[in-house]
Amino acid sequence: MSERLKHDNPFFIIGSGRCGSTLLRLILDGHSRIVMPPETWFLLDWTRRFDATALLTKSEVEEIIDLTTNHCRWPEFEINAVEFQAQARAVQQPTLRSLADLVFDEFRRREGCTRWGEKTPRYFRIIPELAKIFPDARFIHLVRDGRDVAKSFYDRKWLDGCLHRNTAEWMKATDAVLRDSSQLGDNRFLEVRYEDLVLETEATIGRICDFLGEEIEPAMLSWEGAVADKVPSHELHIHGKLHRQPEPADVGRWKRELTPFQVACVEAYIGDRLVDFGYERATSLDPLSAAALRAYCATALAGADFASRVLNSVGSRLLGARQDLVSRASSKR
Repeated sequence: MSERLKHDNPFFIIGSGRCGSTLLRLILDGHSRIVMPPETWFLLDWTRRFDATALLTKSEVEEIIDLTTNHCRWPEFEINAVEFQAQARAVQQPTLRSLADLVFDEFRRREGCTRWGEKTPRYFRIIPELAKIFPDARFIHLVRDGRDVAKSFYDRKWLDGCLHRNTAEWMKATDAVLRDSSQLGDNRFLEVRYEDLVLETEATIGRICDFLGEEIEPAMLSWEGAVADKVPSHELHIHGKLHRQPEPADVGRWKRELTPFQVACVEAYIGDRLVDFGYERATSLDPLSAAALRAYCATALAGADFASRVLNSVGSRLLGARQDLVSRASSKR
């Protein structure tokens, strides 16, 4: 086991959404010394408004209390808001770190753990700020094939109705990691591929544990029974595969589920970045062809998607109006 780290250092899982971070969270949360709370999100608001290391004024503490306890995620923490307010106001020299510790230490104490980890996908946007707030923290970048990520976003209809536009979040995440991870150093940063987590689960978890300075524990590989307790109820429908062990079919879904043209469209946007992270391209688009395909996606495909959405919207309204007329006619009989 690595002796590089102190056992109690916090850590963050970073990466784009739909990269498998919830699976990794459940696995690491199974360790007897580690607790991983639900996604917190509030650190995005904190770092947008306040300096990462400066002492906070009383009014700034009040603003942080308001931002945190009124955040839509706060109820998932099951922390008493009045107690948190009192604790935050009692901190003698408040900083973002000391106030964040109030939240994370509550999870740690509640579960009887000595260490906490966190995974909020969009924290990839604030890696430098997190590194300053938590100078002892470690970062695990979980990266998944961008074609699978784009397909997953597209299926969920979270980002956009055009498949190629669903590459944007993955590109932003990988951009941020390439830009910001170099300042962390090897002792604070580890990159893990989702495909390795699925195909070589135990070996990959062993590598992560070594990076964290922990021993792998058998319970980490049997997370299925904890899903209902650890995943917020409103998210269970998007994590159906967590109730079973990973399967080889979970990797490279794009090969079976995307048409050759769809693959070409996606790779026209992220092909070079896929190569940067060790994934092989399926197409051999030269720069000019890739640019032409991006232009086609941005005009013809986007226009078709817009027209489709307009027609669907108009159709829904017409159907609703027709049903309303039928209902009125029936009520007059």
